[in-house]
Amino acid sequence: MRNIYTKANRQYKKIYQTVTSICEENGKKLVIKKAAVPEAKGHIENMYKNSKVTFPNMTMCPCTLKDGELIFDFIEGEMLSKRLMDAVNNNDKTAFYKTIDLLFDIMKVDESEFCEFDNSDSFKAVFGDAPELMGKRALKYCVFDCTANNIILKDKAYFIDYEWGFDFPVLYDLWKLHAIYSMYYIDPKIEEFEPFKNVFEHMGSDCDMQTLIDLRANFCDHISGGYYTGGYLKRAIKLGDVVNDNEFVYEREITGLKNYISILENAREQSDEYVKALEDSAKQMEAYVKELENASLKKDEYVKELENASRQKDEYIASLERNIKYNEDKIAELGKEVEELIEKNNQLHRELFYIQNSLSWKITKPLRSFKR
Repeated sequence: MRNIYTKANRQYKKIYQTVTSICEENGKKLVIKKAAVPEAKGHIENMYKNSKVTFPNMTMCPCTLKDGELIFDFIEGEMLSKRLMDAVNNNDKTAFYKTIDLLFDIMKVDESEFCEFDNSDSFKAVFGDAPELMGKRALKYCVFDCTANNIILKDKAYFIDYEWGFDFPVLYDLWKLHAIYSMYYIDPKIEEFEPFKNVFEHMGSDCDMQTLIDLRANFCDHISGGYYTGGYLKRAIKLGDVVNDNEFVYEREITGLKNYISILENAREQSDEYVKALEDSAKQMEAYVKELENASLKKDEYVKELENASRQKDEYIASLERNIKYNEDKIAELGKEVEELIEKNNQLHRELFYIQNSLSWKITKPLRSFKR
């Protein structure tokens, strides 16, 4: 299996740290996720659980769990985020809102999946306290990271990276806000193109926008341990927090370096295997070239044999033509002799007829009889 790309998300807490690789086997691309550290094995299992969630308008990217690794199909298609950014770059607000509406349509869930938000302890542990939103519409089970970056459009809509699944009620409008708001953090120029408050109004939510944004920020803090993550732009970090938590930071950095070293070692092993494969391929190519050279020599010998056979054929044909000419001449000569013999035979028959019908032949008939 050939490795094409590898990424480790060491910016997360240990329990969420994974390594993602894109590989190719027998011409087919696969995406493989595995735990970067033993503490993250449960996160991999939770992702597999998320793959079983169903949506009316989108399909979870198929995956299998084998030996602690999640193996996904690699889906070629158009990322919904690209369509969104094309609208931004083209200054096309109609296309921009059309894409947002498409995302919300893809995210639709069955009514049976809804419940009332109860501000549970599990929710508080991940998103923070939100008592003012009690009773609002919520999802019983929420695959949270349904962002435009994780939706690929092909023959249908595919959800490709369903990393965060929560089995407690999560606010429906928080889920929708996160799906779009994450794009605003990836590229700040979207805010210049169309302020998020306008998009939030377009959502038609009856929740307070800033409250939902704060809940989302708490989620980012939760998965990263309170520090900046590459996937989510974090609020500013106070210097005092860093100083107080320096041991934690060092531990995170050391773990990250170990993970990176492990990735490099794996890459080196794969590189060694690739070099060996190239050497084997070169040997096979040399053997093939030698076979071609031998085949070329045999071809030359065969061509000479064919040329000799052709010359012999031409000589034989010429000999046959000479024999045919000789036989034709002989036949013509014999034909003349036959004609002469026939004429001579006819002449003799005529002479015999004249003799047998002559008077002398008739007079001497008794003598011939007496003589016998």
